[in-house]
Order: sequence, then C-alpha cells, then structure tokens
Amino acid sequence: TSSRVGGGFSISNLFKAIFILDFYTLFIYIGVLLIIFLTCLAVNKIKFKRFFTKALLSNLASCVLILFGGFIVTFAPFAFVAEGEVWITFRIVYPLGALLIAIPYFFCSKYGFSIIDLKKKATKASIVIISAILLINFAFFQTMFISRQINNYKDEQLCQQISEEINRYEKESGNEIKKIKIYYDSKITSRNSWVLKIGDCNVRAFSKDWSDVNHMIFILDKQLTKQAPDKHYVNYFSSKNWDNYDKEQLIFDVDTLHICVY
Repeated sequence: TSSRVGGGFSISNLFKAIFILDFYTLFIYIGVLLIIFLTCLAVNKIKFKRFFTKALLSNLASCVLILFGGFIVTFAPFAFVAEGEVWITFRIVYPLGALLIAIPYFFCSKYGFSIIDLKKKATKASIVIISAILLINFAFFQTMFISRQINNYKDEQLCQQISEEINRYEKESGNEIKKIKIYYDSKITSRNSWVLKIGDCNVRAFSKDWSDVNHMIFILDKQLTKQAPDKHYVNYFSSKNWDNYDKEQLIFDVDTLHICVY
C-alpha cells in the first residue's frame, strides 16, 4: 500500500521497486533491449555478411555480467539484515536504473550505429551533457541544503516561542508540563516559505507525526511524552486556519499542553 514498496523482501516487491509500475513493465525493458539487439544483428549482416560475430556475443555477455553484478551489489546487504527488517525503496535500486542505461550504451558504442561513428560523437556529447547535469545538480543541492538550514532555524525558533509560553505557564501555575498532544488546523502547512521542498525533503518538523514532539524534546532538552489527542480539541482546532504561529494554538491543562499545528 506504500509508494515506497515497503513490506519485506519478496520477488513481487523487488520487481515493483526496480520497474516502478508493476511486473509487466519488465517487458518494456526487455522490448527495448531486444530492438537494440536485433538492430545490431541487422547491421552485422550488412557489414560482415553474418548476423553473429564474436565481438557482439562478447559484448552481450559483458552486459549480462554487469547487470548480474549490479543485482548482487544492490541486494547483498540484505543478507546481513535481520528477517522482517528489510524495507525496499526506490533509492535502493538506483544502481540498477543506471545499469539499464549502460547496457544500450554497450551496444551503441561498438555495434549497430557505429556506421555513423556514434562513439566519438556520443563521447563528446556525453561530456557536455554530464557537465551540465553536474552543474545543475550542484546548484540544486546547494539550494536544498540552504533550505534545510532555513527550515532548521524556523523550527528551532518556533520551539523557543512555545518554550517561552511553557515557562510562563509553569511559573504562574506551579504545574510542570510533561505531556504533549498534537492537533492540526483545517489546512496544515507542510513547509516554510522560501524553502525548496521535494517530497518529504525539507518539511516542517511539526508537520510529521514522527518528528513533532521528538524535535521539541531535542531542541528544548525537556522530557515530554506524546499522547493521543482529545476528540473535543480535534474538532475545535480543525475549524481554525492559521498561517503563522499564534498563542491561541496553545492550550495548557495541568501537566498537559495541547498544540495545534498550523
């Protein structure tokens, strides 16, 4: 049920992770490689008067070995992971995606299209394309990590504002806040402004249930226990819609703090 194809190491999950859509997508890859291979055979027939050559078969064997090696390198770590703890995600199989690009290159570099001297042209074009990709990636990651720093600062700043209210309440009431209950307004904001966000990258700490209270504990160095929200406050806060921090998002109740995430 997850887009990350989690749930254990199985042949079904393996194919879903590699080919993204489903098992039948495998035939697309096979079809593409088959067309390339048949093209190579046809060119061999024209150039060398025979379909198969020793060089072509050697190159095909190299592609198979490289693909097999990629599988081993990608999934060998699973042999050292306890059963039931394997979590297959798309990022794990990136090396296999690179192999699927590399295999056609093997064919094109020496066979089939060598009539138009693609190898030299492809090498020059590749240098230009790869250089452009590296520069774009460098700029992208710089922007992403600067955004991470901005996000960290804003998350910490919000925690400090909440901490000031906690300290004021504890001083005035004599009660110590030990429990936290999290709620959401009608339209939660998953990222701060002026922050690059892609997927779960650079989201606000409060917008995720696995980091909301945990990041408060870390930043404030205060032991807090997260508890299930009260239905009354769920209905109350869900009718609100804030765009920024407001003291009304905090409700103190003896040793419990109810926080509404905007």
